[in-house]
Amino acid sequence: ATDGTITFEDEDVCLIPSPGQADSELPVIAASGRNIYIAWQDDRNGIGNYDIYFEHATEQDSTPPASVGSFVAFSGNETITLSWTNPTDTDFEGVLILRRDDGNPVAASPVDETSYSVNDTIGSSTVVYMGTEETYVDTNLTNNTRYHYAIFSYDEVPLYSTGSAVDAAPSDPS
Repeated sequence: ATDGTITFEDEDVCLIPSPGQADSELPVIAASGRNIYIAWQDDRNGIGNYDIYFEHATEQDSTPPASVGSFVAFSGNETITLSWTNPTDTDFEGVLILRRDDGNPVAASPVDETSYSVNDTIGSSTVVYMGTEETYVDTNLTNNTRYHYAIFSYDEVPLYSTGSAVDAAPSDPS
């Protein structure tokens, strides 16, 4: 079940006869990282046997990882090599790179909580890479054509960072 910010994963119940225990002692809430543990009592059967409930919840992630650093492009013969530095966020899962080859900058962004694959289209751009490496070589390109790229880091939800953009045109060095 979800209450909007917390996803409840399981519930365990044990029967403890404790008719004298004050309700004010429970609920007990403890947190560790994104994990939340809740305990409370309830006399649902009305005969003085208090069921003690324990529930584990995980707070939903609402923050994307930081953007990549130092996103640069290097031109080669029919290739463009992209390089960057991944963020160090503990929930970093990977990067998504979009390419646009019609001379215009990448205008679209991935939608949070939506998973993509290589060759998917987002707006007028194509997903050309997804992964955790810090270098990608885009091959089989047309020399002297300007290609625009945007890179987004993402976490397990996935939530996507603000994009960083570069552009380059491959050329024959001869």
